[in-house]
Amino acid sequence: MLAAGDTDGIISPRQPSCHGKGGVGWLFDDPTAAAQDYYRRTGIFPIMHIVGVRRSLAERHPWLPAAVLKAFTQAKTEALAHLADTATTR
Repeated sequence: MLAAGDTDGIISPRQPSCHGKGGVGWLFDDPTAAAQDYYRRTGIFPIMHIVGVRRSLAERHPWLPAAVLKAFTQAKTEALAHLADTATTR
């Protein structure tokens, strides 16, 4: 999709196979340095994962983006509660 121009960008742990072709490249010249600089300035570790919903799906099902956010927020809450429970039983 990226190589075909069907999507404008991605967040990925590895560069895509189309990197360097057809105008596909890094958003930042040195992504590692940019992440380190961001952390140094803000104290916040840059995001490593992202979830998206295709525009066509969101247009057909306007409730979908909020439902996805709610599901992931609930999963995070439950995971953090589990971690807290685990820490107190050690």
